[in-house]
Amino acid sequence: MRRVIQLLVPAIFVGTFFLAQPAQGAWPSRCDRLPADDQAKARTIMGKVFPHDCCDDTLANCVKKSGPSKLVNLLASGVCHRVANGQSGKEIVRELEKRAASMMASGKPAAIDTSKVAWAGDKNNQVEVIVYACARCPFCTKSVPEMYEAVVSGPLKKMARLGFRIFPVKSHPGSKEGGLALETANTLGSFWPYLLEMYKNFDSFDNSTLKTWAGNVGISTERFQAEIKAKPTRKRLVNSKKEGLRNQVEATPTYFINGKLYRGDMKTWALSCAIQEEYHRLKGDLCSPQ
Repeated sequence: MRRVIQLLVPAIFVGTFFLAQPAQGAWPSRCDRLPADDQAKARTIMGKVFPHDCCDDTLANCVKKSGPSKLVNLLASGVCHRVANGQSGKEIVRELEKRAASMMASGKPAAIDTSKVAWAGDKNNQVEVIVYACARCPFCTKSVPEMYEAVVSGPLKKMARLGFRIFPVKSHPGSKEGGLALETANTLGSFWPYLLEMYKNFDSFDNSTLKTWAGNVGISTERFQAEIKAKPTRKRLVNSKKEGLRNQVEATPTYFINGKLYRGDMKTWALSCAIQEEYHRLKGDLCSPQ
């Protein structure tokens, strides 16, 4: 088994995205759409890296084999996607290495308490994605809602479910208050509606809006006000932050895929590709022809 290789195929459209499926054959459709110079660049990069699973040859040779595997097609398409977006060969190889380290990680999965997690997506889906995120993290306002959409109604609907662990970041003003509000919304059974309302109105945040957002999503403001001040709410927030620190969370958002710390590209298409890989690995057909 070699080290390297990476991502995928999708594109983002008006706040949503889909994962384009590679065509049958030796050269994925994503690559076919590249100009000739970019195709040559992609082939050169693929000749220098090896898939981290399913094929013991360079990626360039793996895609030429009869019936290349799902993983090989995903990784080859990912290289072409990155080339199309102007990444250098060194950048692409570096991302492939981080992707491989994430997906082939050995050892025990991270210890994450999911007993009180509000899941988004089908509860029967085998791929569990946990994100540690802050209520006041600007990038989280884009990443988390996109992942939510992907598992609820998008291309990951039949593959994964998404859970959220609150990780207040001290340098983000209002992170503690926002975290307490999220813990309260979770306790009162409206975590995801409240989170999405909070992120949608990110620039309007202040302590008075926390109660307003609760009313907007159908939470009793009286119950909300009482719960947000309760000692158990604060304790749960502290425990969530401590858990994240034990699991090597250093910034937000940080994603775990079935307990494996994801260290790759944080763009939604890249993360979704890694989730697809995990899904097909569990299904047992990752190395089967596309």
